[in-house]
Amino acid sequence: MKFLVILSHFDAKIGPTVFYSYPDHILNEKDVAEKANMMDYLESEGFFTYNYGNFFSLNYSFEIVSTWGRGDREWLMISTIFNKRPLDKIEKVILPLFIEFSEWLKSKDEIFTAFYKNSLKYNKYKECKEKIDKNCLSVQSWIIEFYNAIIEEIQEKTEKENLNSLLDREDVLLTLKLISDEPKPIAHLKNWYNIKYPELNFYKLLSKLVKNQMIYIPKFGEKKKPPFEVYVSDDIKTIVNILILKTRLLNSFLEKRQASELKSMQINSKSLRKQLEKTLPETRSP
Repeated sequence: MKFLVILSHFDAKIGPTVFYSYPDHILNEKDVAEKANMMDYLESEGFFTYNYGNFFSLNYSFEIVSTWGRGDREWLMISTIFNKRPLDKIEKVILPLFIEFSEWLKSKDEIFTAFYKNSLKYNKYKECKEKIDKNCLSVQSWIIEFYNAIIEEIQEKTEKENLNSLLDREDVLLTLKLISDEPKPIAHLKNWYNIKYPELNFYKLLSKLVKNQMIYIPKFGEKKKPPFEVYVSDDIKTIVNILILKTRLLNSFLEKRQASELKSMQINSKSLRKQLEKTLPETRSP
């Protein structure tokens, strides 16, 4: 999934304009300029989504103080445009970053000058020109940081979900528990795994656990001959023990609840039988 970041500015004279977009190879200039036109329909600050053609955008509009702007304000919109609709989890990741970006701009004195590179002030006054150039570069660099921050947040969230989904699997948890007790040679581990889970692929599991740094095989590159022993990472040992304990406690709770429900059903059954015996007429022998 590809995306880009656009910061748009509402110019008092010519309307919505694109201040800066990054990276610059996702959309052509015409398409990028069209995205800024959404500002024509905005009436207040806030977060909104927009779908057009093959693209989907997440947007956040806001104002910053400006002594040069109409009404002492500059109207801005930060957008992320994707080549397909992102998952809800990505939207939730990006919204706090939008707010952080807007708060950063609001906190900077005279940052509004960055949006006046095409103004008379820029061409007429040297002092204004230097200030505009300096703040323009600052905002552009922050947009690039904003783009990189989104990538990092998405990767981190994806990695966490991958780890959680792995640890939810019984074969993963029991394999890690087995190695936690004592390092095992790969051949031994493979035999145990294939007997217990004959329908699963041992080497796929091994690859995933190594890739996620949950296990390691020391000196694998140096040692040419087996047996190669598999170890569990120290951090994972603690997690595995906690998850095993959690599973045991949960199973114990469910067993107690089932026993309690069964006892309650038996009591209710006896009570119902007594009521029926009182209601039905007695049967007399002939």
